[in-house]
Amino acid sequence: MSIRRIAICVTTFIVLATPLGRAQAQHEIHHVPPLIDPDGSNPDVKHPFVDPLMFDPDWQFFAPAEVGEFGGGPDLRTGWFASYARMAMWVSRPQDQFALTQFPTNHVPQIVGSNATGDFAPGTRYELGYMTDEDHGWYANYWRIGGPHAMDITLMERINVFQPLDENNTNFDPTAFSPLRGGGTGGGGGGNNNNATRTFNEGVPAIDANDPITGERSYRVFNSINDAKLSSLELNKTFRWKPLAYGSTIEPFVGFRYVRFQNFFTRQQYDRWDPTTGLPQPGPFAVNFDPTTYTVESLEYYRATFDNHMVGGQFGFRWYKRKSRWNLSSELRAFALQNIQIFTAVDDFEVTYYDDFTVGGTVQSVTHDRINDAGNANEFVFGGEVRADAAFELTRDVSLQFGLNFMELARGVGRGRFLSNNDESVTIFGGNVGVVVNR
Repeated sequence: MSIRRIAICVTTFIVLATPLGRAQAQHEIHHVPPLIDPDGSNPDVKHPFVDPLMFDPDWQFFAPAEVGEFGGGPDLRTGWFASYARMAMWVSRPQDQFALTQFPTNHVPQIVGSNATGDFAPGTRYELGYMTDEDHGWYANYWRIGGPHAMDITLMERINVFQPLDENNTNFDPTAFSPLRGGGTGGGGGGNNNNATRTFNEGVPAIDANDPITGERSYRVFNSINDAKLSSLELNKTFRWKPLAYGSTIEPFVGFRYVRFQNFFTRQQYDRWDPTTGLPQPGPFAVNFDPTTYTVESLEYYRATFDNHMVGGQFGFRWYKRKSRWNLSSELRAFALQNIQIFTAVDDFEVTYYDDFTVGGTVQSVTHDRINDAGNANEFVFGGEVRADAAFELTRDVSLQFGLNFMELARGVGRGRFLSNNDESVTIFGGNVGVVVNR
């Protein structure tokens, strides 16, 4: 009796399992897009490369806004969404900068100020993504800050503020031709230097002529205070949780992030020299010195670049709540990045020799020396980002957005004149205004 029951149960199981196997086999063999799983989900929307017409938009972006009473309103948005915003961002200063230069009685410059202060710069932000009916999706975010470029610029008058050679070709006619720096009509005394017989089609070498910006015979001495730029790209997988009790919604996300931060360091120093003693001109508080002995001038131009390439992952969430025409939202991110740092430095030293200290003295020769340096390092960077926005619906799909943005790179960023300055922080804060579509 028991054997008969076992046989009946086995036979029944085989009969029931057979059509299921056939159905599953048909499902595996016939891949006709779009493939819909038995649970109703669509694998074709589980990656960021989705057909632009997947969600069958009606293209009525400027239809009247669907506004409900407080606590009500339209359903949660699905399909493609995008945004564009202009930003004004405050960027903290590096530690190794002359935020303010003072000359005490010992004539030694002092560095005061640090990254406790900062400077503003413009920026842009773009966002593109989609949300499916299954409450998950992808979105990419890119933003760029094109600054700041805070510089201390001092106009330094050169030893001879007028050069007769400049009159040879005041309009810089490319067809003009004038032998300069020795060799006939040049500046005399050039027999012992390599420039004795050089000629220039422009009539006047650029180094001997006036500054093209000021129109005067001078040097513009640059010292950077805060010179940098930043770009950020992220790709996130996002999910939508069920709405909370009071109508707000949370969307957690996790993804990849790449941040590039470039810091530019510039130092220029102008000096006048006594060719007989080899001593520079005394400091600004010196008295009773003879300026007629200084017929040599030098300009040192040191510039260094830190290129920080930060790659890693992040996670966070977005909270939002719609009230009538307003959509209030906030985002929180935390990230950990590996920073690949590339450091380059160039030090130029230019010396100009005159035959006389009087106005109109000619240039005898100009020497130019350059020292190049380069290096690389690696650092770990961690930080976070906070956003708060308020979007006002102008039409059904188009909203005008206002908001605030804060980002902190807590450590591991290269900023400064030496490779050893590779473990600093960056603080960025500011506001934005832009346009949002279907979010």
